[in-house]
Amino acid sequence: MDALAFFQPIAQQAAAAGIGTRFISPAAGDVPGLERTAHGVVFTTQRIIDKKPKEVAAFQAALLRAQRFIHGADPAEITRLLTVYLKGIDPKALTELPGLMRTEMPESIGFTRASFDTAIAFHRATGLVKHLPTYEKIVPPHCGRPSRMSDRTFYFPCAPDYPSPGTT
Repeated sequence: MDALAFFQPIAQQAAAAGIGTRFISPAAGDVPGLERTAHGVVFTTQRIIDKKPKEVAAFQAALLRAQRFIHGADPAEITRLLTVYLKGIDPKALTELPGLMRTEMPESIGFTRASFDTAIAFHRATGLVKHLPTYEKIVPPHCGRPSRMSDRTFYFPCAPDYPSPGTT
């Protein structure tokens, strides 16, 4: 196999085993302009949001808590937790992950309109996606509640009991 596109920590494991290297990571800056673009998004349906609003809010709060932990914790603590989660991973593969996770993961949930527009432009230029969704289809106006977090505005899904930033 000459190349593989996969999630972390596959590249780190291949490098630790001496059988491969990370060639490219848009989120890590290997593709100029895609550093702050959403590369992974979690979706649900309005039916689930209506049926389980507290669970959806709890899921969002857990994601936010995890992202804040990744950006604020001691790298040794992150590595310790990853060792439990990624049972059997080569310890050499773990050493790169805390810094890489901080580079590739935003500090909070949600994504900016600019991030969406950049991703759409990339997919339009490459032809990777034939039917491109609109921002309004992904984040309907009645659901996108703007919330200021540091210097960016994020839009959160329709979760009636979503906790305010800082209350998780």
